[in-house]
Amino acid sequence: MFAASGASAALAALPGAISESTAPPKVKPKQIVYGMGELFAGATRVSKTNLGNIHWSKWTKKKAVGAGANWLDDCKPNCAKGKFQGFPVKLTLTRPRVVGGKHIFTRMTVTYTQNLPAHAVKTTTWKVTHSKTSVGTAFFWKFPPNAL
Repeated sequence: MFAASGASAALAALPGAISESTAPPKVKPKQIVYGMGELFAGATRVSKTNLGNIHWSKWTKKKAVGAGANWLDDCKPNCAKGKFQGFPVKLTLTRPRVVGGKHIFTRMTVTYTQNLPAHAVKTTTWKVTHSKTSVGTAFFWKFPPNAL
């Protein structure tokens, strides 16, 4: 038997997901932050400061499936004083690739399973983008124009 090395070793491992821009990719992240406070997290709030964890039902080399909620700030009376409201979603991660030296899922399909936020569509697909920074590579989920 030969040990895998380099890119082939990265492909042999399970791909991770981008959970925060400069954090290393994670397998089965508890939350996925995609904006200024907006994130995918658990379907039920645990406490005022804990939005719970995504429940991952599948995580393979080709696909990951999870359930949780898209937590959005209602910005009433303003965003600093607004309340977060959770909208139940199914998350499907696909298209594993090596990007910026990291083995990650590069697509995330978000499907609302119950009520939708105002102006949202039922299903959107998000793409990973990345850029070099002074401390390494930063990854981001590109916000689809029809997501909200």
